[in-house]
Amino acid sequence: MFYRDYLRFVGSFTNIVGVVMQDLARLLDDPAFAIDRNNSYEMVPLREKAYGQFCAACKALGIALPPLEKDIQDYYLPKVETHENAASKDNLRLVSEIRDLTDNELCRAVALVLETFPATGANSHDGISKKNLMAVVNRELVNSGQEPFRFLPELRRPPEDLSFERELLVLIVDDKVEDIFRTALSLTGWPKLKVSWELQNSKLSWSPTDEQKDQEVNRLVKAIVAGNPDIVLMDQGLRGIDGSSLVPGVLRALPSAVVIANTGGSADELHAAGAVSSANKGRKDASGNEGICLALSRLGWVQFRARANRGEAIISPRSFSEYKS
Repeated sequence: MFYRDYLRFVGSFTNIVGVVMQDLARLLDDPAFAIDRNNSYEMVPLREKAYGQFCAACKALGIALPPLEKDIQDYYLPKVETHENAASKDNLRLVSEIRDLTDNELCRAVALVLETFPATGANSHDGISKKNLMAVVNRELVNSGQEPFRFLPELRRPPEDLSFERELLVLIVDDKVEDIFRTALSLTGWPKLKVSWELQNSKLSWSPTDEQKDQEVNRLVKAIVAGNPDIVLMDQGLRGIDGSSLVPGVLRALPSAVVIANTGGSADELHAAGAVSSANKGRKDASGNEGICLALSRLGWVQFRARANRGEAIISPRSFSEYKS
């Protein structure tokens, strides 16, 4: 099941928390970022992070929280229920005592946890995480009509000292939905940044001919240019082609645009083609800053080609301080 109605929680809030919620809702509601068996290992933690941020924003605004995402819950639930005879004698005795003492649904949920995971007593938690345990507890709470537990993170707020003089369009180019989601998630709530994406959803083989490469490069360059972005976040390892092969065509067609390297590996080829900085797909670098934030901060010191030549101030260099999430 894919829950697609986060936007209804946003309402008419226009403050910074409301902007964060709007951006998060747009990501969470997009069917392109649904969890499936092919991407669950990476998409579940990403959607879980976005969901947690959305709930934290709801709490900050004093509004109702959205229901748990079933796909995330199902991912953490045990795939095979542990039979009663596998549980330790101590756990079975405790299960019986709890169930005899009270009808409280939370106690029932705790009892079920002990029954499902026999190693939760004095034994170790080999192979069992806190999220596995809470998934079982929350399943029982939801089934009994009660509110589930939610561990809300601290609300991540964007930098407050940005100085864009007009709205800028950021376009993320990648061949993996999870990397687009991660990058876009790191930009949620940034004022006057409109984030869009171009997913390379191509049937191009991983070893295409030169002619096929040229056709794919031309197709993607046209798609990027059609969006008229101010900033392009470019992945290097696209399907069958290098992102660096797109950069010259994009900059010829959009001389006022800035291309930022957005790759998990080396950005040398992208830099050689005309890209700047390195955004690292929204991941954190060794100093604790997110690569995307650092990359955009450095734009304060990069002259915008055509616009800078016209003396048009787009970004104030001193407005970008290093941002720690």
